Amino acid sequence: MNLGFALPAYAWLAALALPVVAFYLLKLKRERQEVPSLALWRQVLADQRVNSPFQRFRRHLSLWLALAVLAALALAAMQPWWRSGPAPADRLPVLVDVSASMGARAATAGPTRLDEARARVLALVERLGPGTSLCLVALGGQARRLTPFTDDRAELRRALDGLAVENAAADVAGACRLFGAIARGEPCRRALLVTDGNLPAQVDAELPMSLDIERVAPGGANLGITTLAARRTRDGRWEVLAQVEGSAQAERGGTLEIRRGDEVLGERAVAPGPLGAQRVAVTVAADAEQVLEVRLRPDGFDALAADDRACVALPRLRPLRAWVAPALATWRKAIAAQADVTLAEHDCDLVVADRAEDLRRGAAVRLGVGVVPEALTALVAVGDGGSTVVDRRLGEPLLAHVGLGDLVIAEKVAWQAGAGEAEAERRGFTVLVHGDRGPLLVAAQNGRSRDLYLLFHSDRSTLPWRLGFPLLAGNLVDLARRLRGLDEAAARRTGTLTVEGCPPGAELRLEGPEVAGATATADAEGVVTGLPAPVVGVYHLTGPDLRRDLGTGLLDRGETRLEPVDRLRLREVAVAADAAPAPAQALLWRWLALAALALLLFDWWWGNRRP
Repeated sequence: MNLGFALPAYAWLAALALPVVAFYLLKLKRERQEVPSLALWRQVLADQRVNSPFQRFRRHLSLWLALAVLAALALAAMQPWWRSGPAPADRLPVLVDVSASMGARAATAGPTRLDEARARVLALVERLGPGTSLCLVALGGQARRLTPFTDDRAELRRALDGLAVENAAADVAGACRLFGAIARGEPCRRALLVTDGNLPAQVDAELPMSLDIERVAPGGANLGITTLAARRTRDGRWEVLAQVEGSAQAERGGTLEIRRGDEVLGERAVAPGPLGAQRVAVTVAADAEQVLEVRLRPDGFDALAADDRACVALPRLRPLRAWVAPALATWRKAIAAQADVTLAEHDCDLVVADRAEDLRRGAAVRLGVGVVPEALTALVAVGDGGSTVVDRRLGEPLLAHVGLGDLVIAEKVAWQAGAGEAEAERRGFTVLVHGDRGPLLVAAQNGRSRDLYLLFHSDRSTLPWRLGFPLLAGNLVDLARRLRGLDEAAARRTGTLTVEGCPPGAELRLEGPEVAGATATADAEGVVTGLPAPVVGVYHLTGPDLRRDLGTGLLDRGETRLEPVDRLRLREVAVAADAAPAPAQALLWRWLALAALALLLFDWWWGNRRP
């Protein structure tokens, strides 16, 4: 603890005590009294001459009050401050959490977590000491700098008043990158994060300064929707799955309602319990595009309202369109035999070809049979001699349940001299099946589509006669369905949206709740990013030959569970969360000015009191 002065030069005001005393002495008035004799006063006058300086000051309270007022005003002009704890930074970035959980309440009419955080930071602003400036940053789905480093309390208050809860999880990694950019321009020793503690325990990011975490109390009991998805059933319908989870204090349940417009498709009672989860499923027809809304009605108090509603847009299911080269008769039969697949010539979802020029057709999945991609011709050679499967990539959906252990291959696929898997990966290819001399099946991700290359020709192997061949064809169809959105659909998280499958280079327009005419351009792969979706609801994306509905929800189990973390780990550094307010300098000049006013009032009362 220590005491300091912002303007010590004003200490000269204390010298005004000398003229105050002089004027007071000159102001003294003595009344004339007539006495019969001075004999009795001689001893009194002698004693008075010895003690007159002290007696005069002791008898006149108004002089002492005037000196006290002068001392208080002089100290106030010097702007004293009292600091407890470590010295504050000259520049302090203050990060205020505005993620969805900051909208939670501890009681029905109580303040939100953001209200509590705003009050904490406002107190820090009011105690802002001389030479210290703050930079306010909002932490939501993206970290946003609200103010430059400033000691202007009015500007800081306006920034705090403008804070609002965002329906997204906190992007701590983005905040670390922003702090890094701030520190490069204006060096800082430490930063402060004010949050409810509902953060990821591990963040793969570095912070170029020390971090203090001040934690407000978390919200109360909460239930919320954390999953809303649909998958295709065998009979060509949608099975809609919703999951409800509870916070650590969630003792009560609620009712989950699934609606299509005004029609109620299903209603279930749910009671996941503290930190539990419960799923509800309903099956709907898939013969038309539709939007489903799921509503949660908790029984009693619910801390967070943002996770009680979610929407999902379901497309009309249609057959998968596939094009298979006429020369690949076995592949053509295997794919045509799959359920809900039609062979087509144009606008295909799946292409299987044995010539490189046919693989230029647009599709979600393209499989080249006996084709070496141009990027690998310098790395891989195919000739006579035979190959044997020695390994496969575990967890690859294309190879699920497909046995390749004793596959006989008449062609030799081998790495060229000096080439290997590392070089293929640098060129964007992943080896899915390894042979004894080189790769047998490779894949490359091309935006939202996937290119596969079977480097040997299947007709020169025993693959078409194996039991696993129809399974391989079925996995290929499932992969194309999944990439085209014909196999499953899911509600998207609020915040910012990324949409695939748009016309490349198309100008797109987004309309929806709190969004009017946001525009974006699809990239060369047909992907558009950064579309704003601030609240739960249905958004409409339109463009040339495109209209798509996008259903959203909070859908974040971390935000719904309201679980605070005790410490945040950034790479190799762990930061503990503290509930105590950050230390700051307490300014004393206001109290001294009030004391001077109080002394003046007392002096006025003392001088005008009745004898």
